[in-house]
Amino acid sequence: MPLADIYFMESACVMIALVLNIPAGMIADLYGRKFVLLIGSIATLISAIMFAGMHDPLTAWISNIFWAISLGFISGADSAILYNVLAANRMQRKFKIIMGRASSYRLALQSIGSLIAGVLATHSLRLPLYASIPTLFIPIGSILLMKDVDKSEDKNKKRLTLKELANISIDVLKKKEVRFMIVFATVLGAVGKVWFFTYNPYFELVNVPLTQYGIIFASCSGVACLASYNVERIERLLGEKNTLILMVVCVSFPILLMGLFPIYIFAFLPLIQNIVRGTMKPLVEQYLNKYIGSAERTTVLSAYSTISCLAGVFALAVFGAVIKYASLSQALILLGASALIFGAISYRKYISLYA
Repeated sequence: MPLADIYFMESACVMIALVLNIPAGMIADLYGRKFVLLIGSIATLISAIMFAGMHDPLTAWISNIFWAISLGFISGADSAILYNVLAANRMQRKFKIIMGRASSYRLALQSIGSLIAGVLATHSLRLPLYASIPTLFIPIGSILLMKDVDKSEDKNKKRLTLKELANISIDVLKKKEVRFMIVFATVLGAVGKVWFFTYNPYFELVNVPLTQYGIIFASCSGVACLASYNVERIERLLGEKNTLILMVVCVSFPILLMGLFPIYIFAFLPLIQNIVRGTMKPLVEQYLNKYIGSAERTTVLSAYSTISCLAGVFALAVFGAVIKYASLSQALILLGASALIFGAISYRKYISLYA
């Protein structure tokens, strides 16, 4: 497929995932998160099988559409079912520990998987894809053995209508605390996504040897893995307010330094941002879940995921427009300064909410 067609296909499939996100969340809240997770996991398996056997553009489209379905259905349902299980056992405080360590293990497995895939690819480019297929039966089996707390606790509980669920979810999203954290996490996440796409151009600008690219990216994953594993310790040590400040500092200052001083050593500053990459999801979802009821949990988390993804797409488009008229260094200074100003505004808002 021509590169332009590949980009168009990927963009279309991302939009499909975004469109499915909130409806899938509502289906999960109405009919069970286990059901939605199972659909998402089966779609992932089908996508992997079709990717492995891909031989024409039609197969590529179908496999990517199944990938989009899996992304849309799994988003929000996984963390919602975990929080509900913990809440049923009065163990909500362990959410960020479990979610943080799960993210840490995922990052570690991705790193190991990448190394194995590199070795297998020397024999055949399709071999890593075939090798991944058996592992995808593990989550399907786990989901089948899972118990959906909401559906087993009270079988006589009245099921919400679609309209009632929508109204409750909108009311939750109107809460100042929920709006604050969604905006905070969305903006910082969008800045991080834009920054990620500047890594390679920046490495070229400061003459990082090609052989060191892999070392830097592997180190970034290592930092994210460690931060995610220790997320509860970090927040316990700093407190919620200072942890949020740390996130802003870890994003804004490295970007500013890279823009102001484009030198080789600062090509390693992305390692600092990966502290945020590792801690963002467990911290933000722990915060949000405190204000979300069980009945609408997946819908609200899916709405947050959709808003975050749309903001990332918009931020990339804006940065792309800026980079046409400014150098990479100038664009990074603007991005870092914007993140720092946003952080100052967020700090004042946090103080006003919890003073």
